[in-house]
Amino acid sequence: MVTIAILGLGARGGYIYANCLKNNDKAKVVAICDINKEKVAKLKEFFNLTDDQCFVDQDELLKLKRADGIIIANDDDDHYYSVMKALDLGYDVLLEKPISPNPVECLKIAKKANELNKKVIVAHVLRYAPFYDTIKNIITSGKIGDIIDMSQTENVGFWHYAHSFVRGNWNNSNTSSPMILAKCCHDLDMINYLLDKRCISLSSIGSLKYFNKKFKPQGATHRCTDGCPYLDTCEYNAINVYINQATNNNNGWLAQYVSVDQSKESIMNGLRTGPYGICVWDCDNNVVDHQTVLMQYENEVTATLHMNIFSKDCFRELRISGTKGEIIANDRDNIIQVNCWDGQNQTIDINKEFPHMIGHGNGDLVLTNRFVDMLSNESCYVANIDQSISSHINACVAERSRVLGGKNIVIDDYIKEITKE
Repeated sequence: MVTIAILGLGARGGYIYANCLKNNDKAKVVAICDINKEKVAKLKEFFNLTDDQCFVDQDELLKLKRADGIIIANDDDDHYYSVMKALDLGYDVLLEKPISPNPVECLKIAKKANELNKKVIVAHVLRYAPFYDTIKNIITSGKIGDIIDMSQTENVGFWHYAHSFVRGNWNNSNTSSPMILAKCCHDLDMINYLLDKRCISLSSIGSLKYFNKKFKPQGATHRCTDGCPYLDTCEYNAINVYINQATNNNNGWLAQYVSVDQSKESIMNGLRTGPYGICVWDCDNNVVDHQTVLMQYENEVTATLHMNIFSKDCFRELRISGTKGEIIANDRDNIIQVNCWDGQNQTIDINKEFPHMIGHGNGDLVLTNRFVDMLSNESCYVANIDQSISSHINACVAERSRVLGGKNIVIDDYIKEITKE
């Protein structure tokens, strides 16, 4: 049985990975750490740990190697410090994305991991989801010929964007990451993975159009809990979203960000004092609410990523055009349509093979299990750190291009610029 430490007990570390590990009989969690004592106490009970296995200071956790592997899921800005210390201790790491908001730090992490011959597995969970795995197999089979163009759209969902990128932890690129990195490094990674080619240059446009003070209704209060006159008609009413769970896509998971204690009284108190109760047009957010990236890959292959938050559901849709056919698919319905010029068409319903999928189309579970298998020296596919970094570099270049008004930027030129002494 392999042993694992978890650093960062938020929604990913303290809920997704924790539950996946709890149900894996090959793994045992032997250490946890978070600055929030309530979260530590909750996970201590969940994993039946002792006091000396629980930490609120990562430096205490990382004084020595306490497990075979470590999951690092703390704040984006802390990743570099935490991973470098973990690698020095000899850990193999499952690292929540993004690797770091700083591209130079990303490159340094990869360099150290390779020098020490240690694994840093980035949580690009879509690589491990059956939906995308099936599409990858169709492409590699040659069924649709050589890929000429790919277009992917991430529909973030108006409610998800308001929660995570207006009120939440990733709302300001000065304290977290730009939207194209924080949310869309998944998509950029999938484009790289499916095309299996290197992006040469790209350009990007986008902006924060809607979620700012000029759209705040006249007379609206700073907080939804301050008696706002628009509560009955506002789709972003925090009391409805977090207590009444009025958002169809919520399923209750949003409220865990407001308060560890999930009683209505504690959640309401969190809305009165924390960021999740603030009017969505009155926050300190600055990340974009729409963005498009146009990419030139090797061998004249092109790709487009469109990030749209103005959608009801959270899902991705894609179209891949080849010389012998096309793939049209979306992961909301988990339907993959393969249209071939020779008439050998195919419709694949992923739900029939995997009827009870959980987070990210089962990607969360598969990745966690493969991390455990890797630590157990079992043969399994996991992406290496160099593959994962390429999506981060592309995201950083896209943000640079967007800020410059859509200027086309050569990837190699950007890397030379940021790595010159």
